[in-house]
Amino acid sequence: MEFSVAHHSLIGSRPANQDRIGYAERDNAVLMVLADGLGGYKGGELAAETLVSAFLHSFERIRHREISDPAAYLVLTTVHAHALVKRLSQQKDDLDNATPRTTCVMVLVQNGLAYWAHVGDSRFYLFRNGRIHTRTRDHSISEELVKQGMISEDRSLDEFSQLTRCVGGIRPPRLSLGAETRLQTGDIIMLCSDGVWRELGDADIEAHIAAPQIEDSVDGLLAHAQKSRPNDCDNMSAILFRWEDSASTAEPLYKLSTPRIDQDNLWNVRRGRGTGQGTTATGNGADADSLENKIADIESFVDQIDDIF
Repeated sequence: MEFSVAHHSLIGSRPANQDRIGYAERDNAVLMVLADGLGGYKGGELAAETLVSAFLHSFERIRHREISDPAAYLVLTTVHAHALVKRLSQQKDDLDNATPRTTCVMVLVQNGLAYWAHVGDSRFYLFRNGRIHTRTRDHSISEELVKQGMISEDRSLDEFSQLTRCVGGIRPPRLSLGAETRLQTGDIIMLCSDGVWRELGDADIEAHIAAPQIEDSVDGLLAHAQKSRPNDCDNMSAILFRWEDSASTAEPLYKLSTPRIDQDNLWNVRRGRGTGQGTTATGNGADADSLENKIADIESFVDQIDDIF
């Protein structure tokens, strides 16, 4: 695989940086993850750190050459990260039993095919021919109002920025999954926290990602976002990945469509009440044995993460 990647994070005008970013690669795959701890709850940076660590540990410990069901992998790892985040409130005295919370967005590029998922308002962008090809839709009240045609997308979002989903908190998060996508030469993937996209319009983002060097692209994006509101800007973080290889001829796992995951069943399996069947409705599928193997693989690193904090 031929690609280039760069990432950067700025504290902005906040007293602490609650954003976390992670990157790891194998012979045929790259994992990128970004988490933005919620500032309205104690321990947001711990929640973000826990989620990113969970993904990096899982990716490093997978024994097989390929992840046979990327969508299930993304969901299951988030399930376990959520449980670890909730456990933090019991382990940390200074949290006063308040559960830390975080948003997240992650992408797995494997064999030239991209798979992504998100919770909250941290975003995934795919740029093709210098233009936004697709992006995630935020789990927020403002996004729902835009979807219903009640407000325009260019209206100020501060008044309606409340999140409807996050990792941590009372309810298990429900991830939104992107469509399996075969990357084309020159495609650029960006993961970013809301501190970046809130300050920049689509045209500004497209202009900055066009820099010849991807390191200049990410530095320029964050610098421009910070200049737009220097005295009151949020934490800002971004990961940029440019596919520099030819389009892959690998067989798609989900027929280049959006995988359909029975997330309720995965949560029930995690609690010992699920069937382990019917996990993936599109693609290779996951029978009871394969699902249990996935859970066993992930459980093996979850126990290791407790020692980090």
